[in-house]
Amino acid sequence: MIRTYRGFLDRRRAARPQEEYREPTVQEWHDFQQHFELRKVSLGTCGRPYGTPCKHEHACIRCPALQMDPHQKPRLIEIIQNLRERIRPAAARDILGVETGGLAC
Repeated sequence: MIRTYRGFLDRRRAARPQEEYREPTVQEWHDFQQHFELRKVSLGTCGRPYGTPCKHEHACIRCPALQMDPHQKPRLIEIIQNLRERIRPAAARDILGVETGGLAC
């Protein structure tokens, strides 16, 4: 299996432009490392690929790319409870203005 995979890599690299396999510049390497530093968020780690922007405007709790840290479960429960507490009075006054996203009041 390893031999097959290495053969695949060799064939793929032979078909791609050689300049794609150059050494990265100092700035490119720095940017790459910074990307992983920026992936650390309050509830875990952002799993979005390198070089891609955040499409959810940092609303990590709703993002499918969030890789939850199991130790943050109490914080997540606290966030959900807080949202429910804020939705109840808004719903009572009929001023939600947005969908509740399935959160039961």
